[in-house]
Amino acid sequence: MRNLPFFIILLLSLALTGCDAKVKTVDSCGDGVLDPGEQCDGSATVAGNCEDLGFYQQTGDLVCRADCTLDTSVCLSRCGDDVIQVGYGEQCEGDDLAAETCETLGLGAGNLACNGSCRFDTSACENDIACGDGVIIGRFEDCEGANLDGQTCASLGYYGGELSCDPYTCEFVLGGCENFGRCGDNAIQATYAEDCDGSQLGGATCDSLGYYGGQLTCDTGCRFDLADCAVYGRCGDDVIQEAYGEICEGFQLHDATCESLGWYGGELACGADCTTLDESGCAVVGRCGDAQVQEGYGELCDGANLGGATCRDFDFFTGALGCTGACALDVAPCVNATSVFARRYFACATLGDGTARCWGFNYTGQLGDGTTTNRLTPVAVTGLADAQAVIAGDAHSCALLSDGTVRCWGLNENGQLGDGSFNNSSTPVTTSGLSTVVELALGWDHTCARLTDGTMRCWGRNAGGQVGDGYTSNRNTPTVVTGLAGAVSITAGDQHTCAVLASGAVMCWGVNTAGQIGDGSNTRRLTPVQVSGITTAVEVAAGFNHTCARLSDGTVRCWGYNSSGQLGNGTTTSANVPVVVTGLTSVTALTLGYSHSCALVTDGTLRCWGSNSSYQLGDGTNANRSTPVITQHLDGVTSFALGELFTCAIPASGIPHCWGYNEDGELGDGTTTEGTAPQPVSP
Repeated sequence: MRNLPFFIILLLSLALTGCDAKVKTVDSCGDGVLDPGEQCDGSATVAGNCEDLGFYQQTGDLVCRADCTLDTSVCLSRCGDDVIQVGYGEQCEGDDLAAETCETLGLGAGNLACNGSCRFDTSACENDIACGDGVIIGRFEDCEGANLDGQTCASLGYYGGELSCDPYTCEFVLGGCENFGRCGDNAIQATYAEDCDGSQLGGATCDSLGYYGGQLTCDTGCRFDLADCAVYGRCGDDVIQEAYGEICEGFQLHDATCESLGWYGGELACGADCTTLDESGCAVVGRCGDAQVQEGYGELCDGANLGGATCRDFDFFTGALGCTGACALDVAPCVNATSVFARRYFACATLGDGTARCWGFNYTGQLGDGTTTNRLTPVAVTGLADAQAVIAGDAHSCALLSDGTVRCWGLNENGQLGDGSFNNSSTPVTTSGLSTVVELALGWDHTCARLTDGTMRCWGRNAGGQVGDGYTSNRNTPTVVTGLAGAVSITAGDQHTCAVLASGAVMCWGVNTAGQIGDGSNTRRLTPVQVSGITTAVEVAAGFNHTCARLSDGTVRCWGYNSSGQLGNGTTTSANVPVVVTGLTSVTALTLGYSHSCALVTDGTLRCWGSNSSYQLGDGTNANRSTPVITQHLDGVTSFALGELFTCAIPASGIPHCWGYNEDGELGDGTTTEGTAPQPVSP
């Protein structure tokens, strides 16, 4: 028979549990082993599906409950449910014989009954039915042996398979058919174009099919019945369903046009979802906002497409040139440099937006971009947004922030970053304990800060006493300079430091082998001593081992090493007391390099002197100069800086220019070619 009665299956399952090969001493629900009386236990079960239990349909997975019984709520229709399931081969149910008798069945007198498989039991009729006699008795036998009465799996509604006859019951054996499935087996056969099957809709709903509501059902042909969905409507029914967000249907566009949407022309269409307009036909003509520059319609840019324009086209140093919503160029993000600083083999510029760019040598991370890669063009210092000035040292840099704090990066083997460690950092770290700084000065391996109260703090290398605390031990946090008050200008050289006091005197300390302290001796000083003969200084600047001071009358005095003429007095003789720089007046600012010096005068031009082997003086030659010469091709200079063998300045344009040595990218122009004259730094 097609299905064994449930109670027979149950008896068989109980019998099978007696064959449990596992050895145990206690029967227990939950041990994963079928025990007597259990229908299931974990993954062990007497039935894999509802059909094994005699049911005809299944709506979900058959699962094991906590009490080791199967949850048959997902099983529907079976022999014994008091409903004659004709579609599943039932002829009767218990005492319900469907009004049939032995006589109505043509089997003579007798008592017709219903067996456990919901089939007629004709054994008590006068004429019995004999399966195997070669004669198919219509209402009782499907087949006889190889005689299938012309039926196949396909004729019975299945999609394929091999039909056979049960030799004991003369009923069709559908196992070979069921492997292929059929419409009506409550399983969706997508291979045979079934949308659904019975209550199984494959997760589809009216909404998922594009309708705005309704109850989706499955018809007898296993196709979706959309009748109830259609009542609610959908995109594509030629009716604009505004309640569901539709703005168009087919050619109905609610008077919208390409022009009304901001395009310059074209053909507008309705989008596939009826909630958007298809503007692809408009895009052929274009509009402001399509990332294409429509010059014929007055566009100068479009989104990120700037038509090749850059901030440099508008005389800015760098920045991300923008484009307005009206496709006009926006220079607001463009910025110029406000100051430039250099030392040894790299340079940095502070920008008007508080950020900074650095370029050149970067072996210890002194450029601050998180790498140790040399840069031939400027890179942004990581995380710097409110810098007032960025100062360069030999292999480290520091920024003075608007809140009076300091952040440093680069080489830190002598503690010159001031963060309490001796660890290098390729990105800015906060210097400890500083909050009222107004000026920074960086030497080759030490750093100093002037505070609002006129005192100074220094840190870093101190072997020459350049920190000024009376000792020679390196300091990795800021230390007070002994006995110094009223400082108005500070500077730092290789291993010496100087400050101008409010009185006009200049105080220096540190290494003094070349007379760079200016006190008339060559003796190292661990605390500040006064420079001889200067009482009206307003600014002081230090080079590698020479020093200069700008006086209130606009003249300059220099002292220290002079092998290249860097003292500017027309000689190459070193001096341990100040000497007058020849022919220099009206000076407004002063900066020193390794062995050359430059001064800014009131007309906005530079005067430079000293070493010129790499054209760093900018006079068009590479001859050393012991007196000032004019740097060519620059005017309106607002800031300038000197490295070891190169020079940088910011002219009136706001774009930094550099010249001189360039092996490590010091000039920032994208090359390593020496510059004989000032040339702009790349954006």
